[in-house]
Amino acid sequence: MTVLFLANVGNHDVYLTDPSLLPPGLQHRRPSARELGKALLADFERYADALDFPLIGVSLRWLVERKGVPPDDLYVHLFASDQARPPITPPEEWQKDSIPFARVIERYLKGLGLPYTTRVERDGRQHQETRRLRLSKRQIHVHTIEGSPADYDNMLRTFDRELPRMRRWIERERDRVYLEVTGGTPAMTSMLIVAGVDAFGRRTRTLYVERGADRPYAVGIGRRFFARRAQATLGEQLCLFAYPAAKATLERDADLIAPDVEDYAVVAALLDYADRRLAFDFERARDALHRACRYAGPKHRPQIRYRQRELQRPDSAALLSELVHSTRIKYEMGDYADF
Repeated sequence: MTVLFLANVGNHDVYLTDPSLLPPGLQHRRPSARELGKALLADFERYADALDFPLIGVSLRWLVERKGVPPDDLYVHLFASDQARPPITPPEEWQKDSIPFARVIERYLKGLGLPYTTRVERDGRQHQETRRLRLSKRQIHVHTIEGSPADYDNMLRTFDRELPRMRRWIERERDRVYLEVTGGTPAMTSMLIVAGVDAFGRRTRTLYVERGADRPYAVGIGRRFFARRAQATLGEQLCLFAYPAAKATLERDADLIAPDVEDYAVVAALLDYADRRLAFDFERARDALHRACRYAGPKHRPQIRYRQRELQRPDSAALLSELVHSTRIKYEMGDYADF
């Protein structure tokens, strides 16, 4: 199994539990992300034991402790801003850049390692043991965001460039991609979700960490994207009268389009009806309507019964109408020989 963990690094992703360790010039004011990050990197061993990662650390522990992700299967990708130096970038915005924080997290995970607990069996009993989540060089990568991290277009371009390169690592059914979207600017958050869903599809899981929480919670945004995409695909196929293709879409994405069993039965039966009626197979079209009526609710049952009455005794005029309708479809779709 391969698990990708993608996270934006923001100004609250690194926390020093003992500010008295800082140089006097930084102790009595709130240093910027760039100032604090550079100070931590300059004397890392001094601060290492007092470092905490309240967002990314919580999610990584949860993956290993609660989701059972083996540390060797975990690959971390951090996205951090590093804008051009002033005066190109306003000084106050440049000081907010999170690239030093990303380097602090990278160094911590490679060296000291994130503490987590696991259960081990010893002498026939289960014991809780503390271990360190240490990542190798190939398991963690920092991606630099050039330009403004508050620019939605810039962020979408960045993720559209970086994320598709990771797709080759996500091939098996069990592989997963987790997007931790708490840190960073609103543009970083929203565009990571959009690009992540587009790049990794249904393997994507979105996580959000509340301040002070000991675990993340899953955000159903990704599922909503998938559902809208599947429903839009089905709608386009219906507009093209491509009923067999629509049936295949329904079967593939049933949990997104019609998660209720009875709703699924109705939609599937109506697609069979439309396909058979277009093929002038009225007997099977009537059978399909009968199945649809069995599961349909009171709102849709009258419409289905109306279609049943249409097919009871089709006369010559009705058959000619069906033929004209079928012929028009073939013409509009460019099937001129069949037309």
